[in-house]
Amino acid sequence: MANQAAILKQKFQDSVALPLTHVLPAAVLQQVLAAQGIRYR
Repeated sequence: MANQAAILKQKFQDSVALPLTHVLPAAVLQQVLAAQGIRYR
């Protein structure tokens, strides 16, 4: 039986989208950037 880290790693490798989007939604990232005064695009 594979450990959870290996399973998670495989899921991220198989993902079409960036893995970060599963962990940190875009809306949360935008809020953090806005709170820090960082503008991107």
